Amino acid sequence: MGCEKCRLQLKICSDNATINVTNNGIVNNSTGTITINDVIINASSYGISNNGAGEIVLNHGTITAKSNYGIYNKDVGSVVIENATINTNTYGIYSNAAGTIVMNNGEVITNNYPLYVNNSGAKIELNNGEWKNKIGGIYYPESMLINNTGS
Repeated sequence: MGCEKCRLQLKICSDNATINVTNNGIVNNSTGTITINDVIINASSYGISNNGAGEIVLNHGTITAKSNYGIYNKDVGSVVIENATINTNTYGIYSNAAGTIVMNNGEVITNNYPLYVNNSGAKIELNNGEWKNKIGGIYYPESMLINNTGS
C-alpha cells in the first residue's frame, strides 16, 4: 500500500479533558482530519496548527496559546470551529495561505488581532462569533471578501 492511500483520521473526545504542552498543542501535517471534542488545550506556542491540506474540527473546546497563535492555518487545509473559545496573547486565528476557516458561535479573546488573514485566496466564514481584543479587528488583504454574520 502506498502513502497516497494513507489518510489520518483522529478523534480526540472527552468531557473537558486537558492537554498541557510546552510547545504546540495539536499539529496536523497530513491530508487527514483531526476532530477535537470538549478538550481544553494549554500550549506555550500554537494551540492548533494545520500545516497541510488536512482538516481540523474543534467542537466545544478551549484553546489557550501563550506565545503564538491560537489556531494557525498554514496551508490549503481547513479549520472548522464550533462553539469553542480561543485565548491568546497574539493572533487568535491566523491564516497564511489559501485555506478555509469556518467559525460558528465561537469566541476569541486576545491582546492582538482576533483574525489575521495573510492571503487573499483564503476562504473565511464567521457565523455568530465574538471577538474580545485590545488591538485591531480583522486584518485581511484589500482584495478579499469575508462573510461575517456575527459581531
